Amino acid sequence: MAELAPGAVRFSAATAQTVAGGGDPSIGVALDPIFETAAQPGAGTVPECQPFDAVDVPGTAVFTHPVTHTFTTLGLPTMRMHVATTGKGGQLNARLWDLAPDGTETYVSRGTYALTNNQTGPTTWQMWGAGHTFPAGHTIRVELLAQDAPLERPSRTPFAVSVLDFTLELPTREPPDGGAIQQPALARYR
Repeated sequence: MAELAPGAVRFSAATAQTVAGGGDPSIGVALDPIFETAAQPGAGTVPECQPFDAVDVPGTAVFTHPVTHTFTTLGLPTMRMHVATTGKGGQLNARLWDLAPDGTETYVSRGTYALTNNQTGPTTWQMWGAGHTFPAGHTIRVELLAQDAPLERPSRTPFAVSVLDFTLELPTREPPDGGAIQQPALARYR
């Protein structure tokens, strides 16, 4: 993997945010390739590369970073954060987006992390592998939410998660350049 993705784009945010519900529920349905009900005919038929309007939904942690240098991510986006969970049976769901200057976003990747009861401390986890080019002038946008149905079944019990010291690392096709593209630090493919 090191030959395919020798560099990384990484950014951090120290401010705490709370995840308690959140996320636009229609997005999960639209991204699911097979979900369809009589109440929602055509759901799941939206191509993954179709843009959506970016909306910050209460209960969702959102982290953004401007893209100053066009790059192609290729591999597993890795997140590191400190969590403080209240409740049992919780989960964090992540969605990675490419946010365009016009306010629309294109889906890049997602992933789910099962929390232990009242979990507190640092954690590192990865989203699904992705290949996507982020153009300069766009924004990397990550949502952390408590549910991503129908892909992942929501927790049966209420919970909330405080997330702080968030870091995202995207493996890049481009090698380190001493600026926007750095050496990988969170996920090492050796």
